[in-house]
Amino acid sequence: MGRRADIGFDLSDDLPVLIGRQDDIEAVTRVVQRCRLVTLTGPPGIGKTRVALEVARRIHESNPSRAALVELAAISDPGLVAQTVAFGLGFESQPGRDPIDALVADLGPLTILVVLDNCEPLLDACAVLVDRVLADCGGVSVLATSQLPLGLDGEQVTELPPLSLPDAITTPERAVAESDAVALFCARAAAIRSDFRLTPQSLRAVIEICRRLDGIPLAIELAAARLTVMGATDVAERLEDRFGLLTKGDRRSPPRHQTLRAAIDWSYDLLSEPEAMLLRRLSVFAGGACLSAICEVTGGDGLESDNVDELLEALVSRSLVVPVAETSRSPARWRLLETIRAYAGERLEDAGEAAAVRRRHALWCASRAERLSGQQSAGDDWIDDLEVDHDNLRAALSWSVGGDVVVALRLAVALTMFWHARGYFGEGQSWLAAALRAAARGGSQEELAPALHCDALCGLASLATVRGDIDTAQAAAEQALGLARQANLAAQEARASNLFGHILLFTQEALRAKPELEKAVARARDLGDRGQLRSSLILLGRVRLYLGEIGEARAAFEECVTISKPNPPRALFCLALTAFAAGDDKLAQEQFEVAVLLLRQVRERYGVAVGLTHQAELARARGDKTTARALAQEGLEEARTMGAPYPEASCLCVLALLTWAEGDLPAAMRLGEQACQVVTKAHLGYGRVRCLDVRGVLKRAAGDFEGARDDFEEALSVATDNGDRLGRALSMRHLGGLLRALGAGDEAVAMVQGAIGIEADIGGAGLASAVEALAGIAVDEDRAELGATLYGAAEAIRNNDGPFRRPDEVAAYEADVGVLRTVLKGRELKSAWTQGARLSAEEAVALALGEEATMALREVAPEGPTIEQRWAQLTRRERRIAEMLRQGMSSVEIAAEFDRSTRTVHGHVGRMLSKLGLKSRNELMELDLSGVNEGTDARS
Repeated sequence: MGRRADIGFDLSDDLPVLIGRQDDIEAVTRVVQRCRLVTLTGPPGIGKTRVALEVARRIHESNPSRAALVELAAISDPGLVAQTVAFGLGFESQPGRDPIDALVADLGPLTILVVLDNCEPLLDACAVLVDRVLADCGGVSVLATSQLPLGLDGEQVTELPPLSLPDAITTPERAVAESDAVALFCARAAAIRSDFRLTPQSLRAVIEICRRLDGIPLAIELAAARLTVMGATDVAERLEDRFGLLTKGDRRSPPRHQTLRAAIDWSYDLLSEPEAMLLRRLSVFAGGACLSAICEVTGGDGLESDNVDELLEALVSRSLVVPVAETSRSPARWRLLETIRAYAGERLEDAGEAAAVRRRHALWCASRAERLSGQQSAGDDWIDDLEVDHDNLRAALSWSVGGDVVVALRLAVALTMFWHARGYFGEGQSWLAAALRAAARGGSQEELAPALHCDALCGLASLATVRGDIDTAQAAAEQALGLARQANLAAQEARASNLFGHILLFTQEALRAKPELEKAVARARDLGDRGQLRSSLILLGRVRLYLGEIGEARAAFEECVTISKPNPPRALFCLALTAFAAGDDKLAQEQFEVAVLLLRQVRERYGVAVGLTHQAELARARGDKTTARALAQEGLEEARTMGAPYPEASCLCVLALLTWAEGDLPAAMRLGEQACQVVTKAHLGYGRVRCLDVRGVLKRAAGDFEGARDDFEEALSVATDNGDRLGRALSMRHLGGLLRALGAGDEAVAMVQGAIGIEADIGGAGLASAVEALAGIAVDEDRAELGATLYGAAEAIRNNDGPFRRPDEVAAYEADVGVLRTVLKGRELKSAWTQGARLSAEEAVALALGEEATMALREVAPEGPTIEQRWAQLTRRERRIAEMLRQGMSSVEIAAEFDRSTRTVHGHVGRMLSKLGLKSRNELMELDLSGVNEGTDARS
């Protein structure tokens, strides 16, 4: 038998250059050179034909007449396969002879690579033919393209992957270099429009196109073809209708490659009806699913659940279903590429199956979420398990909000704690609000269980609170409380009361929050609800901490630890806050490290963000600016991603102080201003005092003393009105420092002494700093010995465990100590400093406040100064006040005389009595000053 023509390889030279497949082509070429049967598989449009042609071209060019292409897509009769192959290879027909025998006879003496393209419609016939040819024709090799392997012995199956996608948006140059998908889009776009250039502005759209098209070359080329009439952003926005959009393929290509729909139609039409039914129903899953979920959701209504696994295997073999990378948290999972999923979803609608299958999917999601969220007491693995199916949960919520509002509310309620744990506050609030609106529109309150309705309102309130959406939170909490009381739902009423306490804490109304949360704790105890008790104890502890009740706060957190599982991260975190507030910086640092590590392990982003803020502040206190900045920046990014204003503002405050320390005061002031804007916009009183204080510190550094005073006084007012004793002490200390700088020494002393009194009463971290602030004022007033004694006392309070001296306090400390070294002789300085260091904290406070401390000093230094020496240490104002008291004037009368407040006068009196070594005004009245030279020059 002869040939009609020489066997050769014909590929038009004007086809576009193949982009992004060089590694695949080289790998397949190597396989073909050592294996006689190679089958390229992959989903529709992946480029099987083009890669096979390029491999054949390379082999043909290295050895002419060794490669030939046979296209099988045009035939549907299995009996015509052998004849089509013979014709494609150039052999003449032989009537009356078996086509396979004739083909084998013709191929027998040849050495050739036969490319059989598109074998899937005639898979069995192709397998029979190839098996015979390979057995009888030793010089023949076959490279087949098919969605399914031929299933023959010795077959080497190679699946073509999608083109590589960029990991992140970088620069246009890097995107093209690192992503084959982007490079292909740009090359095809440039061929269509000579003016096309990938710019930073268009890069995001191009990356979105490539990602949403799964890196499938055909789809990307069709998308690039649309640039004749629209921009990349327009194409990206219209991909929801990808099958209507991607319809302008290369006319030289086969019809099935000229539109995206045609390419997938080709594969879909080859499926059996059960396979097609499963493919359609799989479209309800977003992000994939495990086999048990697939069976539960897709089985029934004409599809036997027992057969789903076999049908799924068939779809996997056709590359229409792909495996999801396995993790330790989940069994094997399977998914559809997004383009296939969109196609299958349309087919599901066309088949009239969508509503039933989507409802089964939503019910499966709701049941799974309820089961997993009910496992909170067993650990935090439930959070990871829900994260695996996050895309499915979103898809179920999207359908059920409009399809079955009860299922939507069940699912949203079950996900509330998950949204909290992962920091999805905005997303969770949006879903809950949408479901509640749908319930209201549908008039479904009568059929909606009051408990479910109440739980949804509570979830909405809790998420809105953290986001600073206080109006929404209060409205939802009030509605929940009313509904719970009306329906006599004790558990829901306890939770709603708890929420009111939480809202009041965030709005800086801790005085009102405390009794609400105490009631919530009591209700939780009565109900035996350990989960609610943990939550209420943590909130109550936070309120107590806010009010300066550090010991009581610690007790609440410690109880929370005892009723929780080992190493509960939230309770440990709160204990770290307590140590931080008490000034035990080393313990706080250790506890924050453990708590944040545990929170990271369960990916509780909100707690991590807040923890990073405190870790950054502690690193700043140690002088480790690099670590502090890295921690604060990470916390800021987390907070902004979540939409959580409190940690955002807190991190901005730390970054502002770090930036100031690094010498960029204008940038620091901008950060401080941003922090104030964040808490103001969110109506978040909880962090307002801190933000105002930081902004005041920066204004003072910039020389804006009036602006600084306004901020400090506003912070003091806010803290005073809301019972924030920690914030009040901080504001008073900084305001006292500003008054000192302004030369208002008496007012400065009164303000700092007020801070010392609060810090001493609550056992706060700022006691040492406040005592040092008073010591600095004493240095200014030429009371060097008292200043040295107070500095010694402050050093003893700090001890080795903290609180560390903050960087913004160091300059004033060093300046004051420098003055002391010049004023006092070395022995005098050491003696006074040592006296202070020997004082207990209580004695140091008494000395600072002018109370009983003089007795302690006498015990330390029995040879104290004489009354004449003490009188000489008084300022002119203090001597004048002493004379007025001896004349019988009251504090109110003295205050009017000096045009000062009564509180200021009390401060003067206390200091004056302390200097004289007296305990009361009566002792002053009885004091014999006859030997005292009242004309002694005293410092003004």
